[in-house]
Amino acid sequence: MTNPLEALLEQASALFERSDFEQAERQICAAVALEPENSKVLHFAAQILLAQNRREEAIAFSEQALEAAEQHGDRLLGILHLLGSLHLEFGNVDQAQALAARAEGLEPEHQGTLLLKANLLRCKGNPAGARECAERAFDGPFRHMAHFLLGELNLAEFAYGPGADQFDQVVQLKPEFKEARLALGLCRAHLGEREAAEQQLAWLVRQEGLSARDFNRIGNIRLHLGDHQEAIPFYERAVELEPLGASGHSNIALALHMQGKLQEAIGHYLYAVLCDANHASAHLNLGTILLLLGDYATGWGEYEWRRVITPFLDITSDIGVPEIATDRNLPETIILNHEMGIGDCIQFMRYGKWLQQRGHKTVLVCPRSIVGLAERIGGFDRIESQTHLELSPGSTYGWIPILNLPKVFGISKERPLLNDPYLSAPEDRISHWRMRLRKPGRMLVGLHWQGNPEAERTTLRGRSLPLTLFAPLAEIPGVEFVSLQKGPGSEQLAMTSFCDRFVSCQDEVDAAWDFVETAAIAASCDLIISSDSGLAHLAGAMGLPLWLLLSYLPEWRWGLEGDQTCWYPSSRLYRQSALGDWFEVIERVKKDLELLLLDSLID
Repeated sequence: MTNPLEALLEQASALFERSDFEQAERQICAAVALEPENSKVLHFAAQILLAQNRREEAIAFSEQALEAAEQHGDRLLGILHLLGSLHLEFGNVDQAQALAARAEGLEPEHQGTLLLKANLLRCKGNPAGARECAERAFDGPFRHMAHFLLGELNLAEFAYGPGADQFDQVVQLKPEFKEARLALGLCRAHLGEREAAEQQLAWLVRQEGLSARDFNRIGNIRLHLGDHQEAIPFYERAVELEPLGASGHSNIALALHMQGKLQEAIGHYLYAVLCDANHASAHLNLGTILLLLGDYATGWGEYEWRRVITPFLDITSDIGVPEIATDRNLPETIILNHEMGIGDCIQFMRYGKWLQQRGHKTVLVCPRSIVGLAERIGGFDRIESQTHLELSPGSTYGWIPILNLPKVFGISKERPLLNDPYLSAPEDRISHWRMRLRKPGRMLVGLHWQGNPEAERTTLRGRSLPLTLFAPLAEIPGVEFVSLQKGPGSEQLAMTSFCDRFVSCQDEVDAAWDFVETAAIAASCDLIISSDSGLAHLAGAMGLPLWLLLSYLPEWRWGLEGDQTCWYPSSRLYRQSALGDWFEVIERVKKDLELLLLDSLID
């Protein structure tokens, strides 16, 4: 005759396998009532609660299971794995580390131990160690979790293709694994694989008992497919389930933001930060809108939250140099620390000379790739590309993230302080490239069409355009092009229909990766036409004729109106008149280029 407890456990297990968690919970509750100190029963109860996203209750039952196992000498390992993972989800790293150490002491190569350790290493900012542990955890019944963890590591690094491959493996092994399908759909959306993403969405929306977190993530898939308005109902459903959930309100705001409905978006961002004063992405996105609208006074404070989302290396942390937060009582030597993208650094490097004029010594810490450019400015006493600084005795020091200069010194579009050209290329290199590139009677136009794809996410999506859209410009006689595109996007040149209109030495140009060489090539052109990118900042900083192509929702620095910018007076802005419509922009550029060519012939 079957033991009543074993019968309840068998029934609960069968129901759990069918994902009928409510019925499984009823059975396991009856089992707990029979033996309230049975570690196996309590452990199973925790697993069922976890499957229903009831994580706090799952922790409580796991802790009871651990206590019961310790009292009765039962097997601890599985309980340690589950409880450690739950603590990690709640950010309790110290507790998780203690549990992982106990598990490692029992069975260091057990699959569950390796997975817990991998998750712990990921949370502690060691993705390489996490990856190594996960790759050792393929043997055993939880192989799908090893693939899932590897997928999440790839997703965190924006490696959407490898991430999708891992999540595909999970779905093949465990078709009912909802989190894997959510992550797989997101990867496919980022890759632009609509049909594959829609397959995951179709499965997800059929599921019952979805949580607010689930609806937010389904909305994110829609959002990254470009279906901004269609994402909103999913976010609204998340808000219905959690009215004070900041993520739902912030996501609604983001969907509106990406449609250019900025005033509506501001309201939802404000509500999100009321729900959670530490919701970093809501603060940051609110800041970008305020800056875009020209409210620099408030916008810079909100934009400060970028440092929570994307921390950058504080090069001074080990030598005790304070951060500069005000323009009062400034130190003798000011260290400007690079952050964000190359374009940001090029834009704000101009203020090294301004600080020198105010009597300060200046040090710039920047990527090695732009050290040569920075040296051309002449606004720095020292330029470093390393992570540690040696300080001279007898001087006072302070450091400032380069994008905090406007906040600290009150810089704005009405008060740019410096907007004269401040970068130049060596004359001998300009002469070299003019000899190689120029042809009599031809206008030479430098083209650049794509920025850093890793930076082009959420509100920055759509700032690049494919080279093929420039084809109408190739119809203008007397114009020759040189590609200034480097890295991603440059492969488009070989496939374009007008590749014969590019200079004969384009291969030589492509091989010139140094920024100073690129500056000399740009200086050899009659005109630069570029998307919003580091190259555009380079041309603007040099005072070169620049036609800058901007999406309907541009980056904050360009504002929403006008064809001029205080940052680079030599540039002309061409804005999309409708979201995503580059064709009309190129038509305007073509007409103006024809007029420019005609004027040059008359002259």
